[in-house]
Amino acid sequence: MKKEILYKLAVFCFFLWWGGFTFYAAFVIPTGQKILGDHLQMGLISQQVSTQLNYIAFVAFSLLVVNEFADNEYSFRKIRLFAKICLPVMIGLVVFLILFHPLLDCSLDPLKKVVLDKNQFYFLHRIYLIVSSILWLIGSVYIALLLRKR
Repeated sequence: MKKEILYKLAVFCFFLWWGGFTFYAAFVIPTGQKILGDHLQMGLISQQVSTQLNYIAFVAFSLLVVNEFADNEYSFRKIRLFAKICLPVMIGLVVFLILFHPLLDCSLDPLKKVVLDKNQFYFLHRIYLIVSSILWLIGSVYIALLLRKR
């Protein structure tokens, strides 16, 4: 029973991260920019949301690793090689995002609502978006393999 709970919790957290990330990127950011009329205003909101998504991702990926290496009937046997390679990579990428995020924060003054160094911020933000996109793509492949397994 505990192994089944671990499996369900791992999958739930993973889909919470992936679905949250997808919905936020596809709908909330464009809508927020349209309503607020400003990329910076939406960015200040995204600054908070992305931190939460990163923490959810870390928990989800960690639970998936524990589930995978628990070698129980609820592990993802058919995608084991992918899981053993990609889950540690995904954890590494999300840890990078968590540690990298404060660099972006230092480029903003949330009280004055200004970007302090636009060139630095946009360079760092581009890196952040690329790493986030790679993480999302790996997660998407993982979902496709999970669905194919069934």
